[in-house]
Amino acid sequence: VGEVGDVDLIFHDGDISYADGHAEIWDDFMEAIQPISSAVPYVVTVGNHEYDWLPSMADGPVVDASGLREPYLPDWGNYGSDSHGECGYPFADRFIMPESDNSVVPSNAPFWYSLKTGPAHFISISSEHNVSIGSEQRTWLEAELESVDRSQYPWLVILIHRPLYVAFPHKSNRIVGEHLTEMLEETFIANKVNVVVSGHVHSYFRSCPLLRGVCADDPKQGIVHITIGSGGKKISDLDEKGEQPSWMMHAQAVHGYGRFKIQDRTRMYFEFVETESGHSRVTDTMLITQ
Repeated sequence: VGEVGDVDLIFHDGDISYADGHAEIWDDFMEAIQPISSAVPYVVTVGNHEYDWLPSMADGPVVDASGLREPYLPDWGNYGSDSHGECGYPFADRFIMPESDNSVVPSNAPFWYSLKTGPAHFISISSEHNVSIGSEQRTWLEAELESVDRSQYPWLVILIHRPLYVAFPHKSNRIVGEHLTEMLEETFIANKVNVVVSGHVHSYFRSCPLLRGVCADDPKQGIVHITIGSGGKKISDLDEKGEQPSWMMHAQAVHGYGRFKIQDRTRMYFEFVETESGHSRVTDTMLITQ
């Protein structure tokens, strides 16, 4: 996004719920974003605090807001009851995202959908639902990726709550990220995804252009992973004194937000804006090329 008044699109990751901080939190949040969200497309991606639930939370058969009767609870994940019974309903009721059928498989907005703006095709997927081969979401995702017209939309950006690559320490989130990487990375590489934007970990960090876990010899062949989970929740610790993964280019345990500017078909400029120092200041920048 650009400065207010020059913004084409705002992306908001998850991590807000009624039960997590009482209904007043939702009301305050909606009131705070109204001056912008009433004038600029406000794009959201579902997270664990909006959706995650357990079967024991229901007295009987239940259909959640995404239409499923069973929650996603892989044995390798740290998925649980983070929505405290919301099951995605306040999220789905308040944020109406575009249904984006690709002539093959229907989307399931606001849980998984796509949108196009300028020279970019954005695909928002849910890390809180199954993305493995054969799942409903994965079938849609593959059809959507194949439908992208790169002559008209040269930039392809994935929005997902949980990051595929995770900073140290955050062991349980790194385990989840490893499984998401195993399920999604080859598909992203095959379809020449440029950037993956995520949140969940309440800090900021970004990778080099990654190709199967290592920095690509040719940056244009890699995928940049940017995690911006520092928009308001309590900041998560980073192991800033110890070693971080070799792909880590920058990390900060501070509040802030990310800002993107697509300069042309081959250059995208990204910067991280820290907001803790009493005034906004840019503390990290990256030029992404293709």
